[in-house]
Amino acid sequence: MSSRAFALDRSALAPSGVRGSVRSLLALLVAMLLALPVLLVATAQPASAAITTIAFEAPGTTGVQLGNLASRTQGKPVATSGIGPYTVRGTDSRTELPYEFVTDSDYGGLSEWTMPGWAREGLERESLSTYFISQTGQTYDGRTGVLWLASQIECTRNNLTTGVETYCSTFGPDVWTEPFDAQVGQAVSFDWAAHAVIDDYEIYAFLVRVDGEGYGTEADHTLLAYGRGTAQGWTTTSLDVPADGTYRFRFVNGSYDRSGGWALGSDMYLDAAVKVGLANPIAFDGLPDRIVGAAPFDVAATAPGGPVSFASGTPGVCTVSGTTVTLTGTTGICSVVANQPGDGVDYVAAETVTRSFRVLSEPTAPINAGLPYITGTVAEGETVTAHPGTWTDGGSPITGTAFQWVSTVDGVSTPLEGETAETCFLVASPGSELTVTVTQTNAAGSSSASSAALSGYTCAQPAAPQWANGGLGPVELGVPVEVTFTATGVLAPTYELVAGELPEGLEFDPATGIVSGTPTQPGPYEFTLRATNAAGTDDLVVSGVVGVAPGAVTGGPDAFVVGQPAGGSVSASGVPAPTYAVTAGALPPGVTLDPVTGAFLGSPTTPGTYSFTITASNGFGEPTSIELTGTVAPAPSPSVSASASPSISTTSPSPSTSPTAGDLSNTGVSPAVPALVAVLLLVVGALGLMAQRRRSALR
Repeated sequence: MSSRAFALDRSALAPSGVRGSVRSLLALLVAMLLALPVLLVATAQPASAAITTIAFEAPGTTGVQLGNLASRTQGKPVATSGIGPYTVRGTDSRTELPYEFVTDSDYGGLSEWTMPGWAREGLERESLSTYFISQTGQTYDGRTGVLWLASQIECTRNNLTTGVETYCSTFGPDVWTEPFDAQVGQAVSFDWAAHAVIDDYEIYAFLVRVDGEGYGTEADHTLLAYGRGTAQGWTTTSLDVPADGTYRFRFVNGSYDRSGGWALGSDMYLDAAVKVGLANPIAFDGLPDRIVGAAPFDVAATAPGGPVSFASGTPGVCTVSGTTVTLTGTTGICSVVANQPGDGVDYVAAETVTRSFRVLSEPTAPINAGLPYITGTVAEGETVTAHPGTWTDGGSPITGTAFQWVSTVDGVSTPLEGETAETCFLVASPGSELTVTVTQTNAAGSSSASSAALSGYTCAQPAAPQWANGGLGPVELGVPVEVTFTATGVLAPTYELVAGELPEGLEFDPATGIVSGTPTQPGPYEFTLRATNAAGTDDLVVSGVVGVAPGAVTGGPDAFVVGQPAGGSVSASGVPAPTYAVTAGALPPGVTLDPVTGAFLGSPTTPGTYSFTITASNGFGEPTSIELTGTVAPAPSPSVSASASPSISTTSPSPSTSPTAGDLSNTGVSPAVPALVAVLLLVVGALGLMAQRRRSALR
């Protein structure tokens, strides 16, 4: 690039032009600097920090069928604990996550009579007769301009519709707000109250994602609040917005047939102002039990929206002035209620928080005020965590907390050995109910409480696979095979064929571990199966032979003769080659059978008859046999000339019997002897002559 590109244009630097340009530039810089703090403050605040009040649309006047949206009214098991107020815990049917709510109704029968249906959630049923009403601008419990929703219903008269006793729940009317925009970090806050008329109240409150003026679908509903009980004074509920979007708030009135008598109905009240603003949760720790006569004490809680106020929910047992709690000298339950109304600008009113403790005449063992519960993803291979729940300390500090996971099958509960940690590695176990028992201990003693059950699971420590079997067993040509290979392990392992080949005609199913089929080719085989889980792998080498059963045994021994080597053999076809054994009778004495070749070895020692059976076998099919009989022949008789010993007479012959020169038959000497003697004499003479000549030569 030419340096001229950076040269100044001197014609642009006239005095008036320079001053004007500089003044404009300085003014712009000053304006930017002044605006910077404002920009920084603005970016530090949420986009919609200010509180927004959302108006209700006209309420409905008919019943409502919630179906799956009534996710805590599906007749599932629940567990109730506490000292009043009480805590009810169960599993939400939409999310499959644990839930709990606090109520004034003792659904566990902990302090009064009990009903079998209380062990389960309510169950939404059809109504035989209904009465629904809604009115605005009502006055209730010191508030004016509130919305009133009421119902009186008779539900279908069958508490055993699912085979177990569950009590009826019905819903309606409901009311919706106008659409509003909300963001993460904000909360929806509303005040409500309720009381039973014929039976307990039951409410659902939803945040519904909508598109413009619509009302969303079932999938667009997020549960904000749920509760049921006998009476609830004005209380604030505040729940966080799950995601940025446009929403409506929906409140559903309902009633629960606590008495199990099919007639139910309740009244609900809503403050007309539903507000959206910054979330404002109260942090308020639990309070320990105290002994009658204990000195006054202070409580503390915090909330982003400002100072927290306290009140007594049980003035007969305790009073509250400012932050100081004073016991009245009466035993019972003291409940301290914490509220924070928001700041009126950014933060909405906080959800009401109540903490209760016992006032005792003397220390006791800890008492459970909220059952232990389990959190985490409930699926095989996942680790869940046990929480102790809520306990009162009995007026003496809790010194120990113990966990024990328990499996219950067919009503028999068994503590799981070694499973005493807060966590549990889940393993599928059909028919098993898994709970955790928590034991709390103080100076006065110990007490225990158990969580709600997880169905179909147990606890186990992760373990690498180990094969439980080693081979196919006998595999015979043309004979169907079905062998299941299994490996232990936590979790249950998966299977695969990683090396070698199965015998022709057989197949491996990795889903079941089964090898099956009909072998079509004899001979050896070898293959490797692998079992794998998260904890490791294990390989199993499987080898063997596809066999063919022995054919007919043929052959036999040669003729047995005493003293002569045995001969002959037996044979039979088959894979692998059969071996041979005498299975009946006996071989002739001195004779043996080679089990590999089938040959007869040795020499018979005794003449006579024989009878024996030889069987061929190779581990496949049925053995085959042959029966052999015969006679062992005696040794051959010896020849006379060959066995006679020569005899020489020592008696002098009589002249009358002297032999002639040509006849030596009567001398008792063989005619060949003299000739042999003559030959020997000639040889000796010749040798002597040769020796004499050698000596002469040496001289």
